[in-house]
Amino acid sequence: MSYRLLIAEDNPTNMKILLLTLEGEGYDITTTEDGDSAWELINRSTDPFSVIILDWMMPGLSGLELLIKIKNDHRFKNIPIIIQTAKAQRVDIEQGMKEGAFKYLTKPYDEDVLLAMVKAAIVEFDRLEVP
Repeated sequence: MSYRLLIAEDNPTNMKILLLTLEGEGYDITTTEDGDSAWELINRSTDPFSVIILDWMMPGLSGLELLIKIKNDHRFKNIPIIIQTAKAQRVDIEQGMKEGAFKYLTKPYDEDVLLAMVKAAIVEFDRLEVP
């Protein structure tokens, strides 16, 4: 089974790091640079994404605003979402987790930690019923 990942990240360097880390793992990866187009991709997709990786600070819908939209939509609420961001204050982490993030990864991060989080999210995706 091929797992589908959506990555929303507006910084080209950070996107490149994410892709270099994840591309060799056999995932079907879709990318976008802002929250609005990520929301469109999620809604347009005929197969659900297995995992969504969001940057918090993006143009249009922020990662946090998009997280809230996804978690409030019955069609997508079970998709595991990883927030990866430079917002590393305790209050930010608590807010991201309170709004439904599966994992919260602060930048800079170790690529092995990212891989472990994505693999844990895949396990969660397989465990939950995603329409």
